[in-house]
Amino acid sequence: MILVWFMDLFYFVFDTLLGWINLPLFEDINAVNDVINLMVSNGAGLVKFFFNPFVFKVILTMFIALEAVDTLYWFIMWILKKIPMAGMQ
Repeated sequence: MILVWFMDLFYFVFDTLLGWINLPLFEDINAVNDVINLMVSNGAGLVKFFFNPFVFKVILTMFIALEAVDTLYWFIMWILKKIPMAGMQ
């Protein structure tokens, strides 16, 4: 309930402050979901133009794995620093 109230207040403030700006709307794009789908499909087409989709999948998988390992490393080190007997600084 409080979250809904804050969201309504946020919408009211921004609508009041920015309502006088006349921004053009696209006729065929009415929802945020449509905009996101449009951006993803255009971005995917651009990536497929430069890279083979198989190579892109492998690179994306490697990137996600490296980021996961990095995050896991920092999480494990944070836990070890919380243990006084480990003697980690």
